Amino acid sequence: MIGVLLCSLCGCGNEAEASTESPVVQEEETDSGVRYEVPEFAVSVFDKEAADHKNGAYIDQSNSNKGYVAVSAVSDSRLKFQVITDVTYNYDLSSDGEVSFFPLQSGNGEYLFHVMENITENRYAILFDITRNIVIDDEFQPFIRRAKRERSRSRRRCYPASTTTL
Repeated sequence: MIGVLLCSLCGCGNEAEASTESPVVQEEETDSGVRYEVPEFAVSVFDKEAADHKNGAYIDQSNSNKGYVAVSAVSDSRLKFQVITDVTYNYDLSSDGEVSFFPLQSGNGEYLFHVMENITENRYAILFDITRNIVIDDEFQPFIRRAKRERSRSRRRCYPASTTTL
């Protein structure tokens, strides 16, 4: 029974429809009667020319005021990206040069960024690190951006919803 339920929830819509529709923006009424409009996701960009780089790793902080950094790296080993403020965030990083975007969710302040390469088992060496003082224009910016680029919809596998019941 659970399997049928899970299968029925895994369906996708028509790919042509999905690629042309914009995200649904909902309005919600608050206690004060003022309507709140949920913002659409903002676009993130990677500027390789503006990026600091070393040992095949690029960190683009040119849009840090918008609440994110963009990172790209190439290596034969597994990579990690680490963001250190008063909290440490560890992220997997693609080793094929694909660009990833990471939120600066600790707000304004000093950030230390590490691109790290796996050397043995669960040990990593720093390929590139940089420290920056970040000032974000709007505290909500880190939360209205996608963290990773979506791959082309044509590459996704989509299975129709099951209509079979037991």
